[in-house]
Amino acid sequence: MYASPDETLAALERVGYFTDRKTATTVYLAGKLHRPIMLEGPAGAGKTELATSVSRAYRVPILRLQCYQGINEEKAIGQYDKSLQELYVLLMSKSDRTPDWAKIKREITSRAYYVAGPLLEAIEQEQRCVLLIDEIDKVDYAFEAQAFKRACTCFGLGRYFYNFAEMWVELNDYKQPLRVPSLPAWAMPRSQASENGSSATAVSDRQARSSSGPSKGPLDADVTATIERHRQKLGHLLYQSILSTVAHVRSARDIPNQQTQQNVLQWMESGARGMAQVREIAAEIPEDTFYSILDRHGVQSLAKVQSFGVLKKLVEEMTEVYPRASAA
Repeated sequence: MYASPDETLAALERVGYFTDRKTATTVYLAGKLHRPIMLEGPAGAGKTELATSVSRAYRVPILRLQCYQGINEEKAIGQYDKSLQELYVLLMSKSDRTPDWAKIKREITSRAYYVAGPLLEAIEQEQRCVLLIDEIDKVDYAFEAQAFKRACTCFGLGRYFYNFAEMWVELNDYKQPLRVPSLPAWAMPRSQASENGSSATAVSDRQARSSSGPSKGPLDADVTATIERHRQKLGHLLYQSILSTVAHVRSARDIPNQQTQQNVLQWMESGARGMAQVREIAAEIPEDTFYSILDRHGVQSLAKVQSFGVLKKLVEEMTEVYPRASAA
């Protein structure tokens, strides 16, 4: 640890990372307060380089967890080496003595047979280290749920949560809370803990009324499949943005009814037409012109268009550059 933001800035410059005092202060405070730093920006902005530079400046190891869609907790936390376990069991079972299966079980489930992932490896470090979790926005709900479950199991958090049964609330068909729970007094600021519960109840009821969604109904499986096929055409970000904006869901299978299905499909088809138009223009204009337009709208590639609004702006600007596309 360096004693001040100025020393941190000088250390970063010594390892070849030239930045401003604001960034150096953020790095200094994060290390001092044991807090993470979240970086957001396009490819090439220097996010990963900052992490590696901090590790060099502080002379500590760097561990990296590369996130992607479909990553599971075994990649992040770790898993048992099954082949090594099987080999040990095979050798022990072929020995002259009668196998002590209880001892074998204890042995093969010990830490010696567990291959740590980046998260566990970082926890086990005897000294400070830099843990780089790259592209964390790519993970889905399944990974978050499994990682949380593993944390509850490993660290005993499950007992803590089950002691607060009143915190679990029922959901409506739109997967929104029928009643917004209130925090226990010990978890609230003192200024709010002394207030009576009448105002909290009124707020909860008002929030519950405002959270009511469209009625749930049967879905058309063919339409669901058609919507899901648009993910590849639109890219993950735009696909999820349309689902969230139009239907307030994360998956096409969670769309509440057929009417909403049709609305989502219309948006998807409109987005696919816009993407096709952008690709057509991109093939006709100079490459540097195309990428300069993407840069102006904060888009790294067509697979990473963030929203329908961004796509609309891309179509408008690229049509101005190549007006023949709009005439066609």
